[in-house]
Amino acid sequence: MRGFLLMQMVVAFGLLFVSAVSMFTTLANSDRGYALAIQTRVALRLCGETLESVRAGTLTATLGTQTLSAVSQSEGKSAISYTPRLVVSANGSMLLVRSQVSWVEGRRNHKVELKTLVAP
Repeated sequence: MRGFLLMQMVVAFGLLFVSAVSMFTTLANSDRGYALAIQTRVALRLCGETLESVRAGTLTATLGTQTLSAVSQSEGKSAISYTPRLVVSANGSMLLVRSQVSWVEGRRNHKVELKTLVAP
């Protein structure tokens, strides 16, 4: 008997199809993860800049929540708008300063936060 049976060919093409689908699914998830990593890096940079502004004295650490001006940046196929906030609360004799940056990507909401204590 020479060649392959029809059943062997069907199984081989089925395995080839399953491996191709899983490869492209992995590629799409990798692309989404890379985009989220870039967005998170930008948000962390904005958080650090906000805390640095408090340290330098250009922003005052007053109790409550201050919403700062939004920052838009194009990343890949879409423009993302980041909303930085400065949240200050009393923590004993110190002030707890939280720099938060939130953004929306499609239907997903993301938020990054850095915290520090400041002597009033």
